[in-house]
Amino acid sequence: MEVSPEDRALLQALGIPGTGRIQVAYFTNDIDTETSGVDLVATYSVDWSGGNTTLSLAGNVNQTKVTRRTDRQTDPTDPNPIYFVNDTDVFQIEESDPAYRVVFTARHSWDNNVSASVRGSGYGDYQLIDFFTNQTAKMRGKVFWDADITWAVSDALSVTFGGNNIFNEFPDLVPNLGFIGCCGVVYDVSSVMDWQGSYYFVRGVLRWN
Repeated sequence: MEVSPEDRALLQALGIPGTGRIQVAYFTNDIDTETSGVDLVATYSVDWSGGNTTLSLAGNVNQTKVTRRTDRQTDPTDPNPIYFVNDTDVFQIEESDPAYRVVFTARHSWDNNVSASVRGSGYGDYQLIDFFTNQTAKMRGKVFWDADITWAVSDALSVTFGGNNIFNEFPDLVPNLGFIGCCGVVYDVSSVMDWQGSYYFVRGVLRWN
């Protein structure tokens, strides 16, 4: 929604600050989408002399399609539709998420109240689009690894040391596409993949009745 000069003048007369930069956004039920896909999960657990090991593998493949857009054309003599959600928006909705995700997790528990886990998350390829030129770019999928180790000090206290994205992996650098590649942005910040590098932590959990 565009704020007209008359609107700004009225807001200024009411003493509302920042009227020179004010914008108005609102939600509209302008499209329908349909998402279909498959989720598969497999788990295997084994007890052995070193403790218990549980392995799991989860995979997901989804596809989203825009099935309806509201035509805002009000001129009955004009056959050209007017969509608030244009073709570029449709491409972004349908193509900007990775084609698949696979997560492998291995967790081992020892008899001395210590457990450790390793998790790998693999993402498929996806595409970006320039909102000004409609130029598209294919972005490669990546694999990210997390790891942690937990010591159950007592029934009430446990301490975990861990790291996310321990190999400091990043998505592909964005090409110079519209606002995505401007203003110092080097990664697609809307990506579901980690674009902020490694993260390490210490977490304590205290339980009481």
